[in-house]
Amino acid sequence: MMTETPTAWLVRSGKSGESENFARENGFAAGGGFNEIPDLTEAGTREEV
Repeated sequence: MMTETPTAWLVRSGKSGESENFARENGFAAGGGFNEIPDLTEAGTREEV
């Protein structure tokens, strides 16, 4: 179900982003295994993700 309001998903390194500096400093992209996740374009809620 698409909503009229645009939705953006934020991916953080660590539960609350506490590992973001480490990830940036060591050349890691936030979150691993994203090539295994299907297209989430149609996801409108957290439950659908």
